Amino acid sequence: MTNVVVSSKKNLMTLQDAQMKEVILNQPSIVQIGITQADVKSITKQGNDLVITLKNGEKIVISDFYNENGTSEHSLALVKADGTYEVAQFDQSGEFIRYVPATQLSQFAYTQSPTQTPMNQDGSDDFGVTKSQLMKAGLVALAAEGIYLWAVKDDDDNKKSDNSPKDTTPPATPTATLASDGLTISGKTEAKAKILIRDATGKVIASGQADDQGNYTIKLDQALTDGNKVSVVAVDRAGNISQGTSVTGTKDTIAPDAPTAQLNADGTIVTGKTEANAKVSIFDSDGKLLGTVKANKEGLYSIQVTPPLTDEKGGTVIAEDAAGNKSEASKVVAGKDTVAPEKPLVEVNKEGSIIQGKAEANAKVLIKDADGNIIGSGTVDAQGKFEVNISPALTDGKKGTITIEDAAGNQSKPVEINAGKDTIAPDQATVQINAAGDTITGTAEANAKIEIRSADGKVIGSGTVGADGKFTVTVSPALTDKNSGKVYVIDAAGNRSVEANVIGNKDTIAPTKPVLEKVVDDVGAVKGPISTGGSTDDARPTLSGRGEAKAVLTIYDNG
Repeated sequence: MTNVVVSSKKNLMTLQDAQMKEVILNQPSIVQIGITQADVKSITKQGNDLVITLKNGEKIVISDFYNENGTSEHSLALVKADGTYEVAQFDQSGEFIRYVPATQLSQFAYTQSPTQTPMNQDGSDDFGVTKSQLMKAGLVALAAEGIYLWAVKDDDDNKKSDNSPKDTTPPATPTATLASDGLTISGKTEAKAKILIRDATGKVIASGQADDQGNYTIKLDQALTDGNKVSVVAVDRAGNISQGTSVTGTKDTIAPDAPTAQLNADGTIVTGKTEANAKVSIFDSDGKLLGTVKANKEGLYSIQVTPPLTDEKGGTVIAEDAAGNKSEASKVVAGKDTVAPEKPLVEVNKEGSIIQGKAEANAKVLIKDADGNIIGSGTVDAQGKFEVNISPALTDGKKGTITIEDAAGNQSKPVEINAGKDTIAPDQATVQINAAGDTITGTAEANAKIEIRSADGKVIGSGTVGADGKFTVTVSPALTDKNSGKVYVIDAAGNRSVEANVIGNKDTIAPTKPVLEKVVDDVGAVKGPISTGGSTDDARPTLSGRGEAKAVLTIYDNG
């Protein structure tokens, strides 16, 4: 990551000095980036932001570099090997034009420093620009082909100095609440702080400012829905950035996939699978509703329809989720298989010439290139496995699709494939846990990653399977006292196996305090229970009470 130094144009005080991929400006600034012109691929204006793309692929975003008019009061400088600078020059629309040389960054400041070039007696500097010319340019002038920006302050401002200590304390993490429609985020933070809302890629998608009480409300251009997340941060006047508050869009706008649906031979029962707990509606060929049913938590459903769907036109089935999103219709015909096969699980070799995988037994495998030409075909065996040669091979980043077709002609949804594609999860690991509960050993797919989670989902251990298929992973905290863990195998493509369960048997919980219910004297002339504080001539009275089953009870004489 590239180092960026941001200085105030007012007093040349350093505001930010760190390795950053996003720079936030909240006052007129000089932005110095630790790269050379040769490192830069492009400098572009994107909205109010300036985006510098480097040849190595890195991007540096300077937020709010431009004002609402598309112009800027900030300066951008790159460092040369000899310690001088190359300064970016922009046209009136804010587009980058070229670099111009500069020896000192202080010449960009609003206040003249001791090292700046002094004004001549005629009011001009060494570039021949007078104060009146600067004033006509609206306090900002391009001199010597835009070598520097100069803003003229009044005499009182120039006499002022800012010796206050630098503020390095970030604002408190803002609160953030998403409206039910997903379009508005509101919350509370430091008074007058700037609020930035970033998407999952880190891009600022909305911004605003808190009021005098720290309250803010920001409207998004697009609703935040369907589990997508954004992060909300506060930025104070000194440029300090708070920790982010994550906000998740809970509104569901995604329709269920078209349900699978099968009609029995006499047209009276429709069965199939859809989204868990979805509402399933069955219609005849004229669109008349014949019945509805709710799918179970596995998405399975079955419903009897009246009158029977014996017409050769059949009927249709639609699924609707809890948010009211409706799927596309699936057709059903009495006595005909209309259920499409599931999408195959596939693995393509690195050369892109062979694909193998799992699919519906005895189904046909069709492989097509990006233009729809068949480049491979085969048949799934009785165990649901297949291997097909691809010709021409999917090389040089080329992509294709694989489709499974059953005997009735129903086709699965196509799966995009390319060389090295792998969607097959590893087999479940075989596992053992040691007596102490702090080490798990076992066997799994060679070179895969092992991830161990506690019952509440926290990662408590990880490691890598050796080339021989064996692994040993330390668990912390240890699994003891019948607490369970789950062991996952994750291959290089990120496919995750079914979990293997382990239980820690080491007992680390002390027994509860035993309860002494009575003490009995069974020798001598006086026998029977001994009351509290009583005496006995029985040197070994009988003690009885309650404690943990099968625990060893030890009795001490005065400790």
